Order: sequence, then C-alpha cells, then structure tokens
Amino acid sequence: MKYSNTQNSSNLRTMAVFFTLLTILLTPVQAHASSGDDATVQWKADFGVALLNDSNVAIDDLDQDSTEGDSATKLSAKVGANVQLSEKLAIRASASLSDKSYNEFDQFDLQTSLFSLQTSYEFTNFKLGAGIRSISTDLASNSFLSNQHLYAFATHRLNDHWFFRGELNFADKEFDIESSRDTSREQITVDAYYFIDDTKSYWTFSVKLADEQSDTNNDQFSRDNRSFKIRYSKLVPMYGRDVRLESQIRFQSRDYDAIDPRIGEIRFDDRVRAKFSAEIPIKGNWFTLVEYDYSDYSSNLASADYNQNLFSIKVGWSLD
Repeated sequence: MKYSNTQNSSNLRTMAVFFTLLTILLTPVQAHASSGDDATVQWKADFGVALLNDSNVAIDDLDQDSTEGDSATKLSAKVGANVQLSEKLAIRASASLSDKSYNEFDQFDLQTSLFSLQTSYEFTNFKLGAGIRSISTDLASNSFLSNQHLYAFATHRLNDHWFFRGELNFADKEFDIESSRDTSREQITVDAYYFIDDTKSYWTFSVKLADEQSDTNNDQFSRDNRSFKIRYSKLVPMYGRDVRLESQIRFQSRDYDAIDPRIGEIRFDDRVRAKFSAEIPIKGNWFTLVEYDYSDYSSNLASADYNQNLFSIKVGWSLD
C-alpha cells in the first residue's frame, strides 16, 4: 500500500495526538500501581452459538450480494475485564472471536477477531477517556480486512433522565485482497440517552458524521457518511422472567467524491436498517437472544442495491 507524503504526515500527527492522550491518561494508572493500592476487577464473558437465516448473502465491504438466501451457524466468544483502580480511574480490556459458516455459500464465511483497550478518568462533571480497537476479518479462511481505531471520548450525565456521550474516532481500513479500497476515516459520534425508568426503559438517539478518504488516491471510494439511529429498550416481565426487548432504526446516507467507473457517474447510497430483538433469560447465566434485522439498501450501483432479511436465534452464557 502506498501513501502520499501528506497522508503520512496526517497519520503520524493523528497517532501522536492519541498516544499523547493515552500517555496522559495512563500516567495516573502507573502512579496508582506504584502506590500499592488494591484494584477492583470485574470480569466479563460471553459465549454463544447462533443459527441464522439470511435472505440475501452479501459482503457489504466489497459491494457483493449473491441475490440468494442461505442458513448459517455462528460461534462467538468474548472475554474482558474492567479494572477500577480508584474511585475515578478505570481501564478496560476485551477480546472477542466470531465464526460464521454458511451451509452452501462457504465463499462468504467470515471469521472476525477484535481486541480493545480503553482507559478513562472521572472528573467532577464528566468523564474523559481514550482507547484503541483492532479488528481483523478473514473471508473464506483467507485474510480479508483489518480495521485499526484510535478514539477519544467524553461523557456527561445531565440529570436522572439524560446522559450524553461524544466520541472522536480515527480509523484505518486495509483490504488484503483489494488494496484499492483502503481508506482512512475521521468520525464524530454523539449519543444521547433518555432514561424513563433507570435502565429498565430508555431511548437512545445517535448521530454519526464521517469523512472517509482513499489511501490510494482512488476517490471512487472516498465519501462522506451521515447516519442517524433511534433505539428503544425495555425490560418486560414475562412468565417470571425479565425479558429485554429492543427495537431500532437507522438511516444512513453516503455521498461519494468521484465518478465510479463501474456506472459512469458519481455513486450514492441511501440505507435504512430496522432491527428487533428479545433477550430471554433461561437459567442462571444462560440466555436466548432472538433477532430480526431488515435492511433496505438503495444505490445507483446495482450490486449495492438490494434488500435483506436476517433472522437469528442464539443460545449463550454470559458473565457480567
């Protein structure tokens, strides 16, 4: 992969800013460790197996869809730890693996691994934090895509009902099988939570604005992204169990910077996704998660213009 001098300088400045911020936040961590005080550790884990039915097997990152449906099995595992070093200082780390295998379209099989590390500090009226995420994806057992994220965030609880979170995220996306799609992204995300009955019932409103630029001067993949999401979550007593019901809808618009040679004009994408889920406790740490996901992708690029219905049921074990 080749970068221009300008892109190299920009990437180096971005990394310098974030590693400086991480150093500042980790300084009190080192000081606390040197003091010999005991830290509080909360372990988290999630393991599960899911059965999926997909009406249109597709690879979104490559603008490919099969126009045919298939069923799949998905195995997932996640472990992590929240370390509370003091009343105000915390670090969090997690790692996860997932493996989705289709019955017929094995060329669409996906294996994904994720690692994240985050540190945060609680001030008087807000929390400040920063972190890194690394995501690697294999397609049909071949190295496919990697994403590296550096981010900083701030949160503020206004009152008993409103909670806000803002994040500035810098990401690099690298394709092992089609490097002309490599991009760098700058993204701002603002989330607002409205709690009706503490966490038993709440609304979430999210806005994302992103500028994604090609790393190979291939501007047909450079674009501005805008998305808005609304989610409602509620605990509902059913047959002696508290079932978590959620519904959400997301609107996304993508404006590309240059003519796409595949269609001879500037590409546009408008996307709507709706998702409904129910998490049902079984016994102890065991649970069942039922999900339905509908996607309506509208684009003047034929391979990116399609509808998709995805239904899944997962049985899992969670330690939280």
